[in-house]
Amino acid sequence: MNVSNDEPVIDEETNEQRQQREQRNTDRAQRRADEEQWQVVPNNLDDAFDMVGNQQVFKTPSANVAVTMENLDRLPDTPEYRDVRTNIWAQLTATMGQTADLLKRVQAISYT
Repeated sequence: MNVSNDEPVIDEETNEQRQQREQRNTDRAQRRADEEQWQVVPNNLDDAFDMVGNQQVFKTPSANVAVTMENLDRLPDTPEYRDVRTNIWAQLTATMGQTADLLKRVQAISYT
């Protein structure tokens, strides 16, 4: 946030104008103090999102889906795992389609 500089004294200002100016300057001083107190140091969060728990994650949804599907193929070929694999594949495929649709919508927005 950028707080404006204090207003200087104006020649021949009325008492009311002076009080208003002083109040605005007091408000600005408080905002500057608040700003200093709450100033956030920039932090690169990229590394924080490289792992979730002990699992590596990737920067794009498609890469994460590809790795997930590859891992699903490693499950034993039993009826239970086949059902789980089929459900997850369907959900991931739908998610990728929805992601692509959202991306198209965002790209179609005109920023004028």
